Amino acid sequence: MSDALLAPVGAAWSSRHITWSQTTVFVESLQVETVIGGYPHEEGRLQPIWIDLEIMLKSDFDSDGNDELAATLDYDWAVNQVLKAIGEVPGDLLESLARRIADTLLGHPLADVVKLRIAKLGAVPGARVGVRLQADRGPTPELRVLL
Repeated sequence: MSDALLAPVGAAWSSRHITWSQTTVFVESLQVETVIGGYPHEEGRLQPIWIDLEIMLKSDFDSDGNDELAATLDYDWAVNQVLKAIGEVPGDLLESLARRIADTLLGHPLADVVKLRIAKLGAVPGARVGVRLQADRGPTPELRVLL
């Protein structure tokens, strides 16, 4: 390939010419021990779970070069919300826990879509089993004034 094909066109190239299409905050391989599951042998027993999550920010999100945590969705906030949701109702099914986590994360004003995977590490020997969930805000309800 010729170097001429790789050279930028024009001398004043900058990031202002880039269209940012999607920003996603992610947390992978978060391991937590909790009481989880619907089987009698799982009652009151701590089990390790593995959580992966992606939070897609609203399409109009633009930090505009702002390096402040308040300008984005902080992954530390996301982890703390996950841990809080896990501690709220021990003994849940994975499906219920996944919905509660997604609902909490979608409460952030910049969150638009949450993709979540939760796996039990010891439920089936030699395998990880679990649930995947994707949730989004959906359309904003319209405010109607009835006269």
